[in-house]
Amino acid sequence: MRAMTRRATVGAQSTQTMAERTELVQSTQVDMRVRVHTNPLAQADSSIKFQLVSDGFTQEDPGTTFFSSSIGESAEITSATPVGTLLVTTITTKLGAMVALQVVGEQGVNVDAGLKPELSVDLIFKSS
Repeated sequence: MRAMTRRATVGAQSTQTMAERTELVQSTQVDMRVRVHTNPLAQADSSIKFQLVSDGFTQEDPGTTFFSSSIGESAEITSATPVGTLLVTTITTKLGAMVALQVVGEQGVNVDAGLKPELSVDLIFKSS
C-alpha cells in the first residue's frame, strides 16, 4: 500500500482512495483486515478510518469517479488503538460489481502534525 502522508489542516478531514476498480466478480463477502504496526495518534480527537465504497466506474466516462458512501462497517484507529492490533471487518451486504478502498484521516484540533502511522490492509474476497 502506498503511504498517505498528506498534511491536513488542523481539525480537518482528508479522504484518500488507496485502491479502486477492484472487481468482485462472484464474491459475496469481503473481509478487510487492518494491522497496526505503529500508532503515532496522540490526541483522542484524531483518527484514521478504512472503508469500502461501491465503485461505479464506467468506460463511457473514465475521467469521473463514481463512489457511494461507505458500505458495511469500517475499521477505525484512534489514539487508544495499541500497536499489534488486528481489526477485522466482514462485509456481506450492498456489494456491487466493483469496490474501492478509502482511508479517511481526521486531524484533531489539538495537534499540528501529519498522520504517519504504519498500517497494512488486506482485502479477502470470498464466494459462497
